[in-house]
Amino acid sequence: MPSVAFDSMFTGIVQERGRVSSFEDGRLVVESGIRAGIGDSVAVDGVCLTVTGNDDGRLAFDVMVETQRRAKPFGAEVNLEPALRAGEPLGGHYVQGHVDATGTVRSVDDEGDGKRASSTECR
Repeated sequence: MPSVAFDSMFTGIVQERGRVSSFEDGRLVVESGIRAGIGDSVAVDGVCLTVTGNDDGRLAFDVMVETQRRAKPFGAEVNLEPALRAGEPLGGHYVQGHVDATGTVRSVDDEGDGKRASSTECR
């Protein structure tokens, strides 16, 4: 089994809803109170993005074309979660915000108190 490096870990707990100021030419700008520096990882609607600008409560991210193809479109507001730092309480579980594969949902069926989703093989 190949080894996997975990550069940025998240708990899956949304810390803030941010308002999208702009999204043009791959540059996403979000109004946010999250403290993050340039180079920090922030999950934006579950997608791990790197902060490329931080100016007066606005975080900027450069979103690559491949990320735009694989992630759902960003709406007027987005869920934000900074990467987990050593010593912080988890309050959730370890997750990564990287898209590794895509698949197609074939069916969603009731199963007890939940649902069972079936998909095509992810590629």
